Amino acid sequence: MYDKGGLSIGKIAMTKAYDTKITREVAQLGREVMGGNGILHDLYAMKALADIEALYTYEGTYDINALVAGREITGVAAFK
Repeated sequence: MYDKGGLSIGKIAMTKAYDTKITREVAQLGREVMGGNGILHDLYAMKALADIEALYTYEGTYDINALVAGREITGVAAFK
């Protein structure tokens, strides 16, 4: 789709930022619903939370994607 002009870097960045944000919230709720058992490694809730936390924060992935999407929407770059 990108090669055909249907997508742009800003749209892709917005999708990635939104997906990581929502996935992080879902993983946090899943761990919270399990209560004390949510921190046990063998039930995978904490492992899922740790995995998505790495995606969310790795080198500012969420923030950078949000800035790229904002640049496309407003036309003003927050970074050079």
